Amino acid sequence: MLHDTLRSYLRSIWLVAEKDMRIYYTKPPVLMFGFPFPLFMFLAFYLGRSADLHTLFPGLAAMFVFFVASSVGPLITPWEKRAGTYERLLSFPVTVNTLILGTLSRACYTASSSTSSS
Repeated sequence: MLHDTLRSYLRSIWLVAEKDMRIYYTKPPVLMFGFPFPLFMFLAFYLGRSADLHTLFPGLAAMFVFFVASSVGPLITPWEKRAGTYERLLSFPVTVNTLILGTLSRACYTASSSTSSS
């Protein structure tokens, strides 16, 4: 019983994260502002200094998370309403915790994949 409940909870989290990745991270504002801008800022700070890359890498990860979140944040509701997923999301039988964990896991996955590719 507990196994089925946990499995259903994790599946709901995954579905929210997958929907967010499909809708948000293919949009031009995120691709233009969220990914190259932190990379260029990092390179501008890193080049010409004798700093260790391992020391500066957490800052790069934090900049990716900050800029991606700030480029997606104000546009989430209009994009979901346009895609027709807003009403579906409100009618899902999931808790607020599931939505938050799904969004958080998507953000962590995006940050880790974008920093590992650079």
